Amino acid sequence: MTVIDARHHTAIASYALGANDFGELAVRGNDSRVYIMGRSSPPTGTPVPQIQAFDTSTHAVAVRSDLAQGTGRLAYSRTTDTVFALLDLVNGSTLTAFDPETLSPVRSTAFTRDSGALGSSLDGDTLYANLFAPAASAETDAVALIDPVSLGVRSEVPAEHDLIDVKAVEGRNPSEAAFVKTVSFANVVLPSGPAIHAFNVTTRAVRQVAPMGGTSVQALTVPAGGRFGYALATLRQGQPFFSGFDLDGRPRSGAAQPPSIGPLDSTPADAVSCTYRLDTASVSFSASGTASVPRGPSGAAVHVTTDCTWHARAGSSSVHLSTTGGLGNGLVTITVDPNTTGQTRQMTVVIGGQFVTVTQGGPSTQGPFGFIDTPQDGAAGLSGAIAISGWAIDDVAVDRVEIFRDPAPTELQVQIPVGTATFVEGARPDVQSAFPSLPFASRAGWGYLLLTNMLPGGGDGTYRFHVYAQDIEGQRTLLGSRTIGASNATASRPFGTIDTPASGEVVSGTIVNWGWALTPQPGVIPADGSTITVLVDDVPVGRPTNGLERSDIVTLFPNYQNTTSAVGFFVLDTTTLANGLHTLAWVVRDNMNRVQGVGSRFITVQNR
Repeated sequence: MTVIDARHHTAIASYALGANDFGELAVRGNDSRVYIMGRSSPPTGTPVPQIQAFDTSTHAVAVRSDLAQGTGRLAYSRTTDTVFALLDLVNGSTLTAFDPETLSPVRSTAFTRDSGALGSSLDGDTLYANLFAPAASAETDAVALIDPVSLGVRSEVPAEHDLIDVKAVEGRNPSEAAFVKTVSFANVVLPSGPAIHAFNVTTRAVRQVAPMGGTSVQALTVPAGGRFGYALATLRQGQPFFSGFDLDGRPRSGAAQPPSIGPLDSTPADAVSCTYRLDTASVSFSASGTASVPRGPSGAAVHVTTDCTWHARAGSSSVHLSTTGGLGNGLVTITVDPNTTGQTRQMTVVIGGQFVTVTQGGPSTQGPFGFIDTPQDGAAGLSGAIAISGWAIDDVAVDRVEIFRDPAPTELQVQIPVGTATFVEGARPDVQSAFPSLPFASRAGWGYLLLTNMLPGGGDGTYRFHVYAQDIEGQRTLLGSRTIGASNATASRPFGTIDTPASGEVVSGTIVNWGWALTPQPGVIPADGSTITVLVDDVPVGRPTNGLERSDIVTLFPNYQNTTSAVGFFVLDTTTLANGLHTLAWVVRDNMNRVQGVGSRFITVQNR
């Protein structure tokens, strides 16, 4: 199997699969697996049809499933997270649904007609199957629109020609110059040769997009966010080629027909290099649609970062977007209609070719669940800043994680709010791996940095904390409680924190990293910052400009040597870092050679 860069038309990598006669692929919605239809290669005996699941993280086949007979086509439905195989048998055909992890058959239905192509709509709500009637049958050739849950045929559209392949993609309606809901591009064999057709599922009209001349078209695709479609593995004199066709059906570059783009190992002169980054791949809503994660002024806000033109569209009529596209960086606000389906539902939005999963709660949902990782219950002798951290997840979305403490004897005898934790994208891959199908599994990790010096009694004594997770629908769960002993009066190491950037913050360009540090008497931290080191991913990157005064620190900590010079800042150029998750911390050493790390946190770098 060869991985190809869809923008530059170059091969990236190839993997041996240990079988032969491959020719059909389907990709899982989260890109974790590629499903491959082929035939096994036993040492002895006859090869049998086989589906393989290729794991994109390990670059190896994770599981195989042999089929009794037939040759087939594959499709994947985002709605049901299911792989489908349409198998053409000696008499008739079968459509079978397979579990995406085990490739065990889940359900199946039979057709008396033979089968050809199989495809899925972008939102996964409809399967398209080409069915051929036997010669003496009263049935007709048709494209069947099939429910992926029941496998029942919803309706049929007559097929005038042999359908070889079908893909659901974003298409433009040239008469309206607007985006249509879903278009399936079909590779059709005409008497004059193969051609690419577009089937509009809203109007059920078929229009020809591009004849492909006399070439032998094997399959086709349209990369997400692409301007053109591509017929793949078009054979000319034994050499594999791409052939391009404009999604609007208009000739490309003034040519009478879309020209072949070139062999797989070349890059066309007009190839466009664009990147599109979103600040989230998931949004969630309550059943009423009034509450969302992430929160925006009037819905769920998704930011797109790019230098290029981008388009946005919703895969369901129940989802609404504030804009359908733009040029350069932009914001798309997503809203949804009230959910009247009686169950939690998932829908899809595509922005700049990137998928965003929209989850909306139903009338009956589960409350959040999770765990407190730090501190350990009963931990003693703590001082300075400590991390209260863990993870929380929900079937729709966790809205917030709040930390409370038991009151001191002199306080009102109710739980006292301490603060709200920050969720950190990518901080807990173990939780994401354990619950891959739950929304926001990638940002299940949360953390809160508590300065114990600020607790009642100056941070000396025993304190009990309680952590609650609340989901988007208002359901609240106690994740746990922890008791700690703090001893700041006898602490002997520096303490402080980082003020900016916040824990879990998404940053770009050049940022100012503010923080402060003090040390117990009789020690002192040099005001020039020469004993403070800024670490990014545990690697020293510089020292802060230090020695600044801040009134709140002077008020709270009046009896320290460097109370009036505790604050410093460091200018960090994030363009020198790779996009993604990084750690940021200060390490402070005083004149008595006492060392302590302060303010450790995750940040996410997102540059163009």
